[in-house]
Amino acid sequence: MPPSFVGTPYFGYIYEVSVPGSEIYTVSAKDGDQGNPNPIHYSIVNGSDGVFEINSTSGCISLTTPPSLLKNELYEIKVKASEVGSNNQLLDYDVTTVTVRVVDLNNHPPTFYGENGPQSKFEVTMYEHPPAGEILRGFKITVNDSDQGANAKFKLRLVGPSRVLRVVPQTVLNEAQVTIIVEDASGIDFEKGPTLSFKLLAVEIDTPERFSATADIVINLLDSNDNVPVFTSEYYIARVPENSPGGSSVLSVTVSPLLVKLCSGHTYAHKLAYIFA
Repeated sequence: MPPSFVGTPYFGYIYEVSVPGSEIYTVSAKDGDQGNPNPIHYSIVNGSDGVFEINSTSGCISLTTPPSLLKNELYEIKVKASEVGSNNQLLDYDVTTVTVRVVDLNNHPPTFYGENGPQSKFEVTMYEHPPAGEILRGFKITVNDSDQGANAKFKLRLVGPSRVLRVVPQTVLNEAQVTIIVEDASGIDFEKGPTLSFKLLAVEIDTPERFSATADIVINLLDSNDNVPVFTSEYYIARVPENSPGGSSVLSVTVSPLLVKLCSGHTYAHKLAYIFA
C-alpha cells in the first residue's frame, strides 16, 4: 500500500512579521501498510520558487526568504511523501498541494504628504468667488497607505462648510493625488469671512482597526471689488426749517460702505452727483 497524506487540504500563511526559518505548515503522511509501516520521506516537487524548504523527516515547511522579497501573494506547493525502503531507497509515494497565502498585517494608517514629506496642514491664498468646478491648484496633497489589499483601502472626505468644496477621489487604494474642487462659489466670499477652514479625513473602509488620518485645509481669501454701494433704506424723510442757513446739516444717509451727508443748499442734482461719486 502506498503512503497517503492525512488531514488534507493544507493551507498555510505567511505574515509580514515572519522571518526566514519561520514554520509555515507541517504536512503528515502515513504508510498504507499498517502492520509494518515504512518511514516517510518528504520533499517539495515544485511551486517553492526558492521561498520554502521542507524537513524531510517531520514534513515541516519553513520560510527561507524575508516576506518583503516575496513576489507572489499565493503559492501552490507540490509536496511528495515517499516510503523509505531498505537501503534508504524511496519507494511508492503520494503527492499533495499546500496552498500558502501571504497575509498583510494592517499596521500602517493613511498618511497625508506634501511636497516635502508627511504633512498635517495645507494652506493656500486665493481670490474670493472662484468659478464652480475650478480645481484649487495651490494644494499639492498626496495620501498613502503602505499596507496591501483591503488593508490599504480608505475613503476621503472634507468636513467643513457644507457643499462649498468637494474632494476627488473619494475612495483610494494604496495611494492617490488629492484634488479639491469648488462646488459652491457663493460660499467662498471674503465678506462672509476672510478664512475658510476644513478637515480632510482619510478613514480605512474594510479593516477592524479603521485607522485614519486628518489634515487641516486652510483657505485665505483676498478681497475682490465685487459689491456695489447699497442704501440702508429705500427712502429717507428730512425736515428743514425754512430759515436754515446754507451748509446746515439736513440728513445723514448710509450707503454701505459709504456715509453720505446732505446739506441744505444742495440741489437734487448735486445730491445724486455726490452719492454716486
